[in-house]
Amino acid sequence: MEARIDNQLAEIVGRMHVARITGQQLAKESGYNASYVSEVLNGKRGTEKTIQNILDALSRLEMQRRAEQTEQEAQPDERSEEIAV
Repeated sequence: MEARIDNQLAEIVGRMHVARITGQQLAKESGYNASYVSEVLNGKRGTEKTIQNILDALSRLEMQRRAEQTEQEAQPDERSEEIAV
């Protein structure tokens, strides 16, 4: 497989790990089934367009994660309220 594609696949897997996104979640967001996404990420199947679709889905999931984290950080911490009382 081409080095550029190998790099893209490694980037996807790394970003999934950092954002704690599962293959199942990525498959659902990308519109592919989980076994196909696994084969793509392992370099066994897929086209450049497939990889781009998976990258786009990953970006959407990462944005959702960041939004969820921001929302959680904006909510007051119940423990700190209890301590302050």
